[in-house]
Amino acid sequence: MVDDVLETQTLAWVYLEQGHPERAAGIFERLLGADRDNESAARGLASCRDLLRARGREVGMAQGKRIAVLQQMLARLTGTRVPVDAAKISVRAGAVPERIDPREKKLRLLRLMLDRLNGSS
Repeated sequence: MVDDVLETQTLAWVYLEQGHPERAAGIFERLLGADRDNESAARGLASCRDLLRARGREVGMAQGKRIAVLQQMLARLTGTRVPVDAAKISVRAGAVPERIDPREKKLRLLRLMLDRLNGSS
């Protein structure tokens, strides 16, 4: 049985429908832990994972791991080394050119994502 009585399958589906797949996934995982044969919870968890994958995220991926993945992507795009400690990284956005090539757009997006993740920690 799930520890928190409020964590029901219905609540998980509501979270998913309202655009909170991470919250829903946690409940679906706990429900499946209590009852592996729960097909509805399995479908719900699969839906959460599909939605998060489409958003470029993973179920249960910790913020530190997200930062590390983004830093690896940034390093590959720029041809630089991956930093050792994600917590000590500060990425500065450069001057914005008039015409931005697609690679630069990706770099700016990754830097923005890293800044947001570092700022919310």
